[in-house]
Amino acid sequence: MRCALLVYNPKAGKIPPELLTSGVVHTLQDFGSEVAIEASRSGEHITRLARQAAQAGLDALFIVGGDGSVGKAASGLMGSRTALGVLPGGTANVWALEIGLHRSRCECWRPNEQR
Repeated sequence: MRCALLVYNPKAGKIPPELLTSGVVHTLQDFGSEVAIEASRSGEHITRLARQAAQAGLDALFIVGGDGSVGKAASGLMGSRTALGVLPGGTANVWALEIGLHRSRCECWRPNEQR
């Protein structure tokens, strides 16, 4: 079984991150992954969670947030074998747009009744 941590920034973006996180967790579980969820309290908290995930040997850390959240998560994972998954949830998501991730792709995770 693969193990992952999903960290979300509850203050990022305009769409409540809970809409995205529940769909992601269910999908990962459907593929046999065990997933823990943490709401971040600050940028430093994101870095600390990422570092702890790497030290624990988790397979992946998924970050739901904007550019700042992505940068903080990447800092905590530097030098580790833990993969970083980015789920754009910020207001601008400049980095995600630059690599071809678009907000519209994330909206497919929202439950039907929320669309």
